[in-house]
Amino acid sequence: MTGRALSIAAVLILLGSSALAISDNSVAFCFRSCATFYHQSALTEKVYDRLVSNPRMNLARPELCDSILQKNTAFGSDRFDPDLMTEMAVASNSRYLVWLRVEEAGIRKSARTYIPYVFRSHHRKYVLCIRMFVLDSFSGKTVETRRYESTKKGPAIISYMDYDPNDPGLIQSYPELGLRFAEMEDEIADLIATDIEQAVRRR
Repeated sequence: MTGRALSIAAVLILLGSSALAISDNSVAFCFRSCATFYHQSALTEKVYDRLVSNPRMNLARPELCDSILQKNTAFGSDRFDPDLMTEMAVASNSRYLVWLRVEEAGIRKSARTYIPYVFRSHHRKYVLCIRMFVLDSFSGKTVETRRYESTKKGPAIISYMDYDPNDPGLIQSYPELGLRFAEMEDEIADLIATDIEQAVRRR
């Protein structure tokens, strides 16, 4: 092979390597949940299930990400740190690191007065808030940041004179609570998966 041919071959190899890097859509997850007695999160698994059928995505298994988090607790910080997340992306052999954190998973209470000191309505609303950052480890830049909030109506009562916060009408069973939060998590997982696909597609 002549020197010119070798030069052309070298250029083609470099271009091919660059194209592979640009099209690298590997994704890993770092998930920070919060402990509540009624919500056992499966958010990363749900997002994974929604993305795994996309042929353009190369996803790190949630179990691998969990293992990396357990071996290096610094990666599990509640604060998004681009440098640490770049390290985790490298550790999982992924270009993109999706950092997710549950900011709120709880019950909001409200009341409305109809007749002062006589009739009041008391309401419960379930809320789930998730924060997401998507980091591109090739550039070290955050390419997407979002906050998601989903709510579901809970029980309500009208009290006459005395209000009892433990009124049976305001209390739902553990299975009912779990179902509401699972529904909200499903809704947010759909949005997260769509936003990840769009963020990766733009690169």
